[in-house]
Amino acid sequence: MIALLATISAALYGFSDFVAAVAIRRSYNQLVAFYVSFFGGLTGLTLGLLFSPLPSHHVVGWGVFSGTCSAILSLALFRGFERGRIGVVAPICAVVGSALPVVFGVLLGERPSALAWVGVALGIPATAMVSAIDSSRHDGPSGAADGLVAGVALGGLYLGLQRAGTGYGSWPVALELLVAAAILAPVAWRRRDRTGSQFRRALLESALSGALAAFAGALFLFAAHRDGLALAAVIVSLFPAFTVLPAWLFLHEHLRRIQVAGLALALAAVALIAS
Repeated sequence: MIALLATISAALYGFSDFVAAVAIRRSYNQLVAFYVSFFGGLTGLTLGLLFSPLPSHHVVGWGVFSGTCSAILSLALFRGFERGRIGVVAPICAVVGSALPVVFGVLLGERPSALAWVGVALGIPATAMVSAIDSSRHDGPSGAADGLVAGVALGGLYLGLQRAGTGYGSWPVALELLVAAAILAPVAWRRRDRTGSQFRRALLESALSGALAAFAGALFLFAAHRDGLALAAVIVSLFPAFTVLPAWLFLHEHLRRIQVAGLALALAAVALIAS
């Protein structure tokens, strides 16, 4: 069950990022990040009001924590992408973001099987390989520090959602995304002057991306709470695979050999974790 739920979650997160990347081509990335969080939060809020009891103080606390991590993740990635090398920032974020939940899981008493540990050992480098982007022509700073901050924030996001539990449905995800939107709002406000048909299309794409992220987060909640944070986070962290694949299929972007190898390694990792 963990492999199925976490893989679907990874697919939704990955496709959400793909749709957001398309939207960024039409608007400012900070503005898109805000709208993705905002519309995702509204989706989770609607589901929570319709199908779940109101959240407890425990859930609200972890929702605020995960939302803060989500906002830091976005801001650190944007800073790293703008100032450093994407091919350095993205893999560092991916590796740290998938490795930290393994540490958290062990500290929380999780004890995966031997085969699952082999899957984890394959999944972490697979995440970095799939995330690898050629930016060798960039002559400025590498952005490694930004990638590290983003990775820690990603690990904290996973932890916050897992600790919130599943007793209150989509509320933890709704709180995470709405808190992130509130933190990102001042940054987005400075980019508010973008108008026209391109912006309207970007707004619709951001809404779709946010809705996908909300459903992805809800599935991660169930996977992490049912079968453990360590294994669920490693599988979900393979979401870049589901970003590069549609980019290859629909935008005809080139897949590097290291990314293809990472996809193959990711499939092996999921199979071992599921065994």
